[in-house]
Amino acid sequence: MPTRGWAIGSWFIPLVHLFLPFRICLQIWMASAPLGPGATPRRVSTVLPTVWWALWAGSGLAYAVADQMFKRAEDPEAWRNSLAVGILADALMAAAAVLAILFVRKLTAMQHARTISGPYTAA
Repeated sequence: MPTRGWAIGSWFIPLVHLFLPFRICLQIWMASAPLGPGATPRRVSTVLPTVWWALWAGSGLAYAVADQMFKRAEDPEAWRNSLAVGILADALMAAAAVLAILFVRKLTAMQHARTISGPYTAA
């Protein structure tokens, strides 16, 4: 598990910010899984955090592509195409924002349930 410093700093280091914060999020997600019989963590789906992260990373890539397209555009058609990619990036970011909210709500619910159940569950 990365240290507290890495958990914060990894968001600001180029290229590292594309995978380390996601790894940290997945570790927190898995550690928050409700306990099953014998106090073993239940397996939880990682679809929500994975799709959220993919949309977030995809929007960043789309923004970078749109920026380069716009800088190189020399006619209205090229500008229109760059704006279309920019709109796609905005849509991906909006979807990522919705999934980020769902991720935080689900993670909070899992942690609350785990806290309520105590350190052990009945066998």
